[in-house]
Amino acid sequence: MRAAPAGPVDYLLRTSTVVDSEFELVYLAVTRLAQGAYPHARAALDAAHDAWTRAVLDEVGDPVVARAVVLISDGLYAHAALTSSPPATGAGTGGGPTSDAGTEEPLAFRAPRPGEDVDDLLTLVREVVAMRNARTTDGV
Repeated sequence: MRAAPAGPVDYLLRTSTVVDSEFELVYLAVTRLAQGAYPHARAALDAAHDAWTRAVLDEVGDPVVARAVVLISDGLYAHAALTSSPPATGAGTGGGPTSDAGTEEPLAFRAPRPGEDVDDLLTLVREVVAMRNARTTDGV
């Protein structure tokens, strides 16, 4: 992550939409172990999350922004994991708003699907970092 050419934030957000990988299988297995009576699994997860957060913090220089980036990453992963396989035949479509004709209307916002680009989120992170840096240098 630290060695990624575009930096840790770019790497973290882009890889957060990738599911069904060997890494995800191992991560899920360790997560399940950590939920049980395996303190070493919990320690391994804590160390991994700490390393990710520190790498992001080193890039953005702001602990609040670093936490926000990690939480965005978590949300991207959760959404990608839930949408990685199509719903079963006959399953509902999610209970979104419906038109008068009874068909579901498309949402104005759609989170990135697995492997999709997250350039707009990366731009947002850069803008937030710049705003917070400007606020700090202005003495606010």
